[in-house]
Amino acid sequence: MIYFDNSATTEIYPASLDTYVKTSKRVFGNPSSLHYLGVQANRLLEQARKQIADTLQVSNEEIAFTSGGTEGDNWILKGTAFEKRSYGKHLIISSIEHPAVKKTAEQLTHFGFEVDQAPVTEEGIIDVNQLAELIREDTILVSVMAVNNEVGTIQPIQEISTLLEKYPKIHFHVDAVQAIAKIDTQKWLTPRVDFAAFSAHKFHGPRGVGFIYWKKGRRLQALMTGGGQEGEQRSGTENVPAIVAMARALRLTFEKINQRPEHLNHLKDALMKGLSTYDKVTSFFSRRK
Repeated sequence: MIYFDNSATTEIYPASLDTYVKTSKRVFGNPSSLHYLGVQANRLLEQARKQIADTLQVSNEEIAFTSGGTEGDNWILKGTAFEKRSYGKHLIISSIEHPAVKKTAEQLTHFGFEVDQAPVTEEGIIDVNQLAELIREDTILVSVMAVNNEVGTIQPIQEISTLLEKYPKIHFHVDAVQAIAKIDTQKWLTPRVDFAAFSAHKFHGPRGVGFIYWKKGRRLQALMTGGGQEGEQRSGTENVPAIVAMARALRLTFEKINQRPEHLNHLKDALMKGLSTYDKVTSFFSRRK
């Protein structure tokens, strides 16, 4: 079978699936429980958190688990809006964001927030100067996806980061669901990025699990209250088997990147230069001859 929908969902790695099954069978304790099985589950949970953090070269406490990219985007936008509403009620997103961002921003307008959409060029790239013109004294969030989920446009996250260095109080969120393991991490996870959302099924992990990067020192309102899991920010018993399988899938994906053939590195170089879709494909196949 030739599968053309890899951007929507990737096939789970056999090793990741094996990890999920074995963890489900052998480590079934609640990670919040104090008995041996609970401690064992919690240890695995934190090992997975560390593995993901190490892969992204961030701190363990900057990783929080979710059910996927949509939840991550919702949490970051709504969490910022309600945490920072005393400072302002203005948000900026790009005009080509994923519905998880666009519809969440639209929902926030019903709670008194204002949302501006930064326009893009014919190639689908944000004009950073036009984005700058939208920033106001009451702006509390800028949200821009790193890679578009439909046409693959790579946004100038580094340039936007430079712009936002002048506005340290504004939360900068990057939807990195399509970016992780496809373009170099430093291209979208800059020191100025405060939050980023990820989904395991985009990098050969299980569906229904993901995580967010949450820069230390930034604040969000809790997504769910209850048992106090995830630092009292996202209550609910963690899906340990899926999280552990996700961590393994991410590690395997990055290992494969480092081992990939030279012609795929040429394709990556073409992507990084921001060529058109046609030029990317032409460049790729011309190097294959």
